[in-house]
Amino acid sequence: MAISRHGSSERQGDEADKPQGVLTTNGRAVFFYLYGTNEPEAPGAIEEDEREELKEEIRQNGGVVCDKEHDADTILVGEIGLEPLKEKYEYSRDKYVEPPEFVQTCIAQGAYRHQQIPKRPIGGRHPGRSRTEFTPEDDMHLCYWIATAFPEIEAGGRLGIKPYLRLVEKAQHGDLDFQWAARHPADSWRERYKKNQERLNPIIERLVEENPPPEDGKGVWPYDRRMAGRGRICR
Repeated sequence: MAISRHGSSERQGDEADKPQGVLTTNGRAVFFYLYGTNEPEAPGAIEEDEREELKEEIRQNGGVVCDKEHDADTILVGEIGLEPLKEKYEYSRDKYVEPPEFVQTCIAQGAYRHQQIPKRPIGGRHPGRSRTEFTPEDDMHLCYWIATAFPEIEAGGRLGIKPYLRLVEKAQHGDLDFQWAARHPADSWRERYKKNQERLNPIIERLVEENPPPEDGKGVWPYDRRMAGRGRICR
């Protein structure tokens, strides 16, 4: 039977049943997906021999290897596939992408821990395109996304075009929850927020209060206007 952390058949045991080891989090085993399991020819696929070694190492340290990318807490992928997968999951707060060496790093530091995502200066614009009609559902999708990616309005970025371009790109991934983003081009989403900030910002603030960003910054846009050089204003 395939192992899944979503609706899995694992028992909810007592303290004695709780997993032990470095590769655990919040009282349960960390679920890893080894990229190449279902896509052996894809860029960044981990070779079969290395996957077997990783499986043993993960299991010996309290983790679980799952059969599907969707079920993983952390996806392990070779160097050539790191950036594409990181971009795919950059707005996910609970799914990380790491190189195979991440397992050894966790064991060496004695804890399952990801590096803090650094903030960088913002910049860039993009010419406009035509817009289509927006619905209340579109507005709520937009608010949820901004609350996740830009929880602090002081950090800027909500009016930059690059995040919206990346947002629309996410719609091509059928296994993510961004199909809604394909309804409008990137600058239409941007203009929708820009022209409706007074109405949308209170909704976004409430969503941030209900689901604050994680301490390590996962899922948050990694650029911050407060990190820009003196005399330069970015958004």
